[in-house]
This record gives sequence, C-alpha cells and structure tokens, in this order.
Amino acid sequence: MPAFSVVFSPYLALGYSAVMDGLVGAYMMYASSISRSDIEKSGHILFYAVLGAGLGGIILTSISQNTVLVVVALLTLIFGFYYLFENSLKSKKIILKLPLPVGSVIGGIAGVVSGISGPPIIVALTGHADKTSFRNILVTVFLCMSILKIGIYIYTGVFSAQILPLVLLTFPSVAAGLWCGYKIHGRVSEVAFFKCVMLILILAALISIIKATGMI
Repeated sequence: MPAFSVVFSPYLALGYSAVMDGLVGAYMMYASSISRSDIEKSGHILFYAVLGAGLGGIILTSISQNTVLVVVALLTLIFGFYYLFENSLKSKKIILKLPLPVGSVIGGIAGVVSGISGPPIIVALTGHADKTSFRNILVTVFLCMSILKIGIYIYTGVFSAQILPLVLLTFPSVAAGLWCGYKIHGRVSEVAFFKCVMLILILAALISIIKATGMI
C-alpha cells in the first residue's frame, strides 16, 4: 500500500490494498492447512482488531491521514529495527514488547487509516508462533480485516470504481509473487524469515514517510 500510494492518491491506494489483501488472503487460506489453534489465535486478534478498525473509521473522516501515516511509519521503523537487531539488544537487556491485544487494536486503527495493519500485529505476534502458524494467523486476520475495511471504505466514500481495473491489471504479478513465496517457504529458516519480513516493513515505512511529508 505505501508504494502504491506514492504513484496514486492515498484513498485509491487504501481501497486497492483492501481488495488485494482480500484476494490474496482468500487464495492463501485455500492453499494453506490452517489448524484449529491458528483459527483460535486469529479470533483473539480479530476481536481487538475490529475494535481498532471502528476507531480507525472515525479517525479517517476527522483528521489528516498523512499525520497518522507518519506516526504508523515511525512505529514500524522502531519495531522493525528492534527485531532486526533483537539478539544484540537483548544481550544489553533492551527488550521491547507489545501485548497482543494492544498490537491488534493499533493494527485495526492503522489498517483502516493508512492501509498498514501489519506492523503492530506482526510485532505483537512475533515469538508466539512458528513461521507456518505465523503466516496462517496473519492470512486469516488480514482476510477478515480486508472485508471489514472494504465495508468501511464504501460507507465513508473512500472506495471508488477506479480500483477494480487496477486490481485486474496488477493481480498477475501478485499471483507470481505468491507462487514464488510458496516455493521458498519450506527452505527458509525462521530467523531469515522474520528478518526478511522486518526489512520489508522498514522499506514500507520509509516510503510512507517520504510520501506523507511531501518529499516526492
């Protein structure tokens, strides 16, 4: 979503990310073997994330989106860099934690307002599941949240008909990325997996700050 908003308007990017998250989530749920434990954890996260999404809908119509986007991006940078250097920081007794309910509420708010619900939830979930369960839980949560976000965007007038042609145009490349991800999933260590996720989140945060501050 942050990269897409660099080229197009923030509202168009919000609607696009919600639809694309839903399509990707639906495919990944179909292709994944999700356990009962994963579903239960997803439900726990969703309970709080839905509360956050409701607050996000109110915020979306009342304050500057760019302001919230910068705050979310800064939090993402803090958490991202922390988990990249987690081992060395822990050796110095510098420990950063985010309770799952808190991360879920923040993720719900941020997801509706900025389209970036992942970082707070990912940070809160890290350490509570192995990489396969981690992926399955996030897929379930993001699919449900994308459906909720589409409803909120339609209600607030953010969603527009321009989004659908863009989804059709870009989905083949997204599908190719999914296929590559499944091919390498079993060959990547958990440490490398989480570091890769954090690097992607840091890049997304930097793009968000650049866009929100009008540097491009």
